[in-house]
Amino acid sequence: LKVAAECEELSKNAALGPATCKVHATRAMQLWSLFPAFCQNSSDVSKAAGFSAIAPVLAQDLETSSEYPELADTVCEGMQILIDSNQENEKEAEAIASFSEIFLPLLFNSYIQLTKEKKPDRARRIQRLVASYSKLAQLKKPKLLNELFRQLLREMLTGKGNSEAPESMEVRALASLSLALIP
Repeated sequence: LKVAAECEELSKNAALGPATCKVHATRAMQLWSLFPAFCQNSSDVSKAAGFSAIAPVLAQDLETSSEYPELADTVCEGMQILIDSNQENEKEAEAIASFSEIFLPLLFNSYIQLTKEKKPDRARRIQRLVASYSKLAQLKKPKLLNELFRQLLREMLTGKGNSEAPESMEVRALASLSLALIP
């Protein structure tokens, strides 16, 4: 991740010229594309240098997903693999679940933002986000999952942040995310 961050930083240095900046941006994405492979059968998720060490970086990448949408896809794919490959290990699954309070709102916001876009790869990206949201939510305790579901329904019924008709994109997005919580 450190090398990818350095490449990302270099990609923003205009003094290097546009071609060199593009090369560094491409390298950063190539390095990030390895992330899902590292998540497969990982055994250090619950250790100090495991998921808790990379969670802030992943959260930041989800927050800035509008700059690099393919990075959010890679992060979501890696998280899905991480969750799937650690479901049998309660300690590892708990380490991932402990960050759900951070990641679920980020995935929610990314989803709402994606529903407003008109890009051609939007459907694939939405599908990946919903799958990650659903998998991460399933790690939560049933009581917390129930509360999350109720919160989404409340927001959907009140049309929070929406002064238009109930058919709005936000309401449909909330309904979709609510369905993603059902096991």
